[in-house]
Amino acid sequence: MNVKNHNLPAGQRTPHDAARATGDDAPWRAAPLGALQRAEHARQLAARHVLQPTTAGKGGAQALRALLGTDADAIAASCDALDEAARAGFALPPAGARLLDQHHLLDAQVRLVRAGLRPVAATLPTLAPDGAVRAWRLVLDVVAHGDGRIDAGELALFVAAYQEGPQSALLCIAELDALPALLRLALIDNLRRLAARGPCACWTRPRRGPVT
Repeated sequence: MNVKNHNLPAGQRTPHDAARATGDDAPWRAAPLGALQRAEHARQLAARHVLQPTTAGKGGAQALRALLGTDADAIAASCDALDEAARAGFALPPAGARLLDQHHLLDAQVRLVRAGLRPVAATLPTLAPDGAVRAWRLVLDVVAHGDGRIDAGELALFVAAYQEGPQSALLCIAELDALPALLRLALIDNLRRLAARGPCACWTRPRRGPVT
């Protein structure tokens, strides 16, 4: 499977300073940072970020919703492939088995993201020069440096430290309201990237024989 998020503007595909493996489908990964290091990193981001005079508009909102749909479809396809491999008698990797068992929980998260983005996505500030949605860029950075783990305390420290910068670094109400939905979207996108590896891994594992 090779589902990519080319429907996003280039600046919205990669978190700043994220060290990723080659390929657009590699998981969001960057050097791990402790709480204080993340706070300092947030201040550095705030100093570098320059806002555009316009917001994301309909294009940015549609791109984020399109990414959500693409991710949900790709994860479902990975689950179908995992189920097929299991029925063919291949032993699933632990992560693949857990994804297949709990895939139904993803639907609720997708609905929460859609509901959270609907009222605010078109009003989110964007960054120059690439037009990336600032809040989206920030949550990708959080996910990448946390290796997909979100700690509420560290997240609060990161957001507070970011806003210690210039006046333009203050997040608007729409961005703060969108953070939960964007964090869910970033984690779903990361899950899609990881899920794509599962079916391929199955074919290198022992085969028990087809399930009847």
